[in-house]
Amino acid sequence: MLSARASEPSCGRRRPRRPFLLTGQPDRAARFAAASAHEATDVQRDAAIARLRRLRQTRPDLAAAVDALIARYETPTRQDDAPAPAAES
Repeated sequence: MLSARASEPSCGRRRPRRPFLLTGQPDRAARFAAASAHEATDVQRDAAIARLRRLRQTRPDLAAAVDALIARYETPTRQDDAPAPAAES
């Protein structure tokens, strides 16, 4: 039996509660970005890019990793299709 939530329309992958990049897991962040970028609409990708650009401004120490994630969202391709890790609670 499906829950009520399972029958609701989805708007792409949910952001993990603990952002992988901020917890020192750039590889997981890249895999998640690749999978979610491919599934996202243009509006969702633009929103993700805007959030990442704000993060880059507030955390210049993460600039290189953030730029790599932005590149994933700007050019989602089939070769980037990798299963995203399960979002942590």
